[in-house]
Amino acid sequence: RGGIRELFQLHHGQHESCSPFGPGSRCCQVHDNCYGEAETVHKCNPYWTFYSYECSEGKLTCKDNDTKCKEFVCNCDREAANCFAKAPYIEENYNINLN
Repeated sequence: RGGIRELFQLHHGQHESCSPFGPGSRCCQVHDNCYGEAETVHKCNPYWTFYSYECSEGKLTCKDNDTKCKEFVCNCDREAANCFAKAPYIEENYNINLN
């Protein structure tokens, strides 16, 4: 599987779902910081690190990742997914123009 981040279209710190006007912005900040740590501390490229995971009964689990980078990036995305799942949806922010 590609990665959990594909579910949220998370790309290079520019998250469409990460309006500064909602609780999801905290999730984005934590995710960006985690990716930053992946790059600087673990020398990974989180945007090109593909890993395995399972989703069962609403629980995401990183599975059978044979490198430190795969496991670390999977956990970054898993934490982001869990954070977004807890954040309320704000309909007024749908398709908001951030420019």
